Amino acid sequence: MSEASYLPKVAWEVITQPKREGGLSILDPPYQIGGLLSGWVPWAILVGPFSPWRQLAEFALLDGWDWRTLHCIWIAVLHLGYLRKRLPRGIWAGILREWRRCCPQLLPPPMLTDWILTQPLFDNPGHPFPCFGGGAFGNPWMSRGIETVVDIWDVDRRDWKPFTHLAPLLAGLWHQTLHVHALHRAIPPEWVSPLRSGIALSQGEWLKRTLDHYAPSLLWRIESVADPLNVQVACWETSPLTGTTSQGPPLIQAQLETPLPSLTNLLHVCVLEYPDSVRPFSLATPLYNLPVDPRNWQRPPGPSNKDGVPLYRYSTRLGYQIPHPKVDVDWKVTKRWMSTG
Repeated sequence: MSEASYLPKVAWEVITQPKREGGLSILDPPYQIGGLLSGWVPWAILVGPFSPWRQLAEFALLDGWDWRTLHCIWIAVLHLGYLRKRLPRGIWAGILREWRRCCPQLLPPPMLTDWILTQPLFDNPGHPFPCFGGGAFGNPWMSRGIETVVDIWDVDRRDWKPFTHLAPLLAGLWHQTLHVHALHRAIPPEWVSPLRSGIALSQGEWLKRTLDHYAPSLLWRIESVADPLNVQVACWETSPLTGTTSQGPPLIQAQLETPLPSLTNLLHVCVLEYPDSVRPFSLATPLYNLPVDPRNWQRPPGPSNKDGVPLYRYSTRLGYQIPHPKVDVDWKVTKRWMSTG
């Protein structure tokens, strides 16, 4: 066998670029493996709590972070504070290390009751309470199951939960009442006002009847709201196979329109809108009680995603493209020809 060495004609970083940018679209194995690993996180969120693989992941995360409850596990996985400081041991350390490169950002909430209730209390951009650092109390509170606005807000009374309701969860922690009052003061008035007013309708929202606890047969999408008495809706039918705790099969637009029930008989639900379909997500759970609303988190626009990508549309391909280094092939070729005289 010849021992002669050869110089490659084209650099590896060039041939792994997309064809439209002058490369050969050859996959770079380390980045492909990273994309496959990072795809576990959105898959686990969408597959629902009864998947054995998700349950195994939750056990590993609870053990790695020394937590007592699952309530905040998946929203912690979306916090860069946890991804930078607290990676658990085992396989999920590698998964979260790759996910850290592609982690989406929290979107600003519209002034809708249920979206406000799902907003994180800690590491929320523009709010003063981090999970880690000097004087921070986010991590111990999240480990006890208090992470979003709904955890300290009484939906039925439309007021803050009494401290007596929170005290059992916070037993043994320092400055409990002081921190509760600090959180109350930090919630912006423009958030509190809709919470006190109760349910309101806005374009793009999805609703179900309150009595349809687990498997609603009909859902309504608000198409336009001219005034409270002039609301245009589209009625959609769910599949008999629709999962009540996970992402279900696509909805079917109803042939006959069913009038929207009164507001007192409605609950907001989560429906994920894809380019070619709409899919219900965890219909058994009111929107404000979802541990993670996949629509609240989005990968910001970048070279590989011009308009931003919501969490539920994350793909292995995107997980490969985001960290993969971009090379200006035209400039490299030009520079090489210039260097040859």
